[in-house]
Amino acid sequence: MQEKVISLLKITEPFHLLPETVLAEISETLTKTEFSKDTLIYRQDVTEMTGVSIIESGEYETFFFDASENKRAITKHHKPYCFGGISIILNRVRALKSAIAKKGTVVYTLPRKEFYELCNAYEDFFHYFTSDFGKKMLDEEFSHFVKTPATFEESYFAADQLYSRKIEGIAYKSIVSCEENTPVFEAAKMMAANKVSCIFIKNRGVTRLLAMQQILL
Repeated sequence: MQEKVISLLKITEPFHLLPETVLAEISETLTKTEFSKDTLIYRQDVTEMTGVSIIESGEYETFFFDASENKRAITKHHKPYCFGGISIILNRVRALKSAIAKKGTVVYTLPRKEFYELCNAYEDFFHYFTSDFGKKMLDEEFSHFVKTPATFEESYFAADQLYSRKIEGIAYKSIVSCEENTPVFEAAKMMAANKVSCIFIKNRGVTRLLAMQQILL
């Protein structure tokens, strides 16, 4: 059974970025859930995420409820897929989208604590989710329904992930910047292409740094 779970993790982004020894450790902390009927498991900005879910079989249908309780921006997810990372990192651990697990769906859930530890230990794993959010915000319908995310300071994990690190442990990267009159969608494309969660804005000789949540909204 453990080998089956490890094989699933190897093909699920961004777990495929992690060493196999780490995947083996992760497999022992996962809890398995099988849904006997269609179940609304997450409601946007209401449900607190206890961890991230990895689809083993079946289907997640994710969407936004509009003001009339109609489903909007519907997306269907199948194996291999990880749900919940963006919500935990950038949305105060509240579900960013609503989600229905279809009857017969089987998922493995990684507890939030272990997810945090992976984000702290593996920078590429962490930035996968910030980059993915930037790409999703390029979709007009998606960005329409996303409420203003938490500021960097309000996001417990994002702030802790920075302030608890040592200078020597921070990888140096080229500065990504744009002019102040650059369209938001162009800035978002630059951030996604360079896999960064912030961008420098040039303003008449003065350079300002804006976090991803601020520049994308």
